Amino acid sequence: MYRTDAPNATAAGLYRQGNPFASIGGTEVLARWLNAVQEEIAGVIESEGIVLDADDTSQLRQAIAARVDALIELRIGASYTFDAPYDVQPGDGVLVVDVFGAAEAAATTGNPVSLVILGEVDLEKEVGTGLEWTPGRAVFWDDANRRATVNGSGRHLIGYATLAAGELATAGRVRLNGIAAPVL
Repeated sequence: MYRTDAPNATAAGLYRQGNPFASIGGTEVLARWLNAVQEEIAGVIESEGIVLDADDTSQLRQAIAARVDALIELRIGASYTFDAPYDVQPGDGVLVVDVFGAAEAAATTGNPVSLVILGEVDLEKEVGTGLEWTPGRAVFWDDANRRATVNGSGRHLIGYATLAAGELATAGRVRLNGIAAPVL
């Protein structure tokens, strides 16, 4: 994509309205500019698997809507399947190397388990003084005790608290970030 550099364009690359009565020439429309615009738009449409159709004037809208829907689905809760590193129950937190998620169903060690890795989930949390959660506070995974905590020392960052949870609360809501970054 580029701004036009055709004869009679403005210095900013904009089209100029001509006025033949005042001897002001309008900007010429060049084939290379039209082709660039066409290919940019066609690329968006085709990237969503839509076959170009001269009689359908809604294809760009359809392609953008499909892309937005895919992003919304990813934001709400994408899930992926891994081999369970240990026995899990639905809703349990699971760390697989550097990927963290909440189990969608029960699984035994070594068997496939589908994990929600993005979106909000409720997880068991560490209980104790100074361990309250406030919205926006970083949440880490304590894999040895298989629970979430705000104590990040030597643990994996998994997301951020989205609801308050007091020191004595046994569960908290976390917005998962899709990875589990180790904190050194």
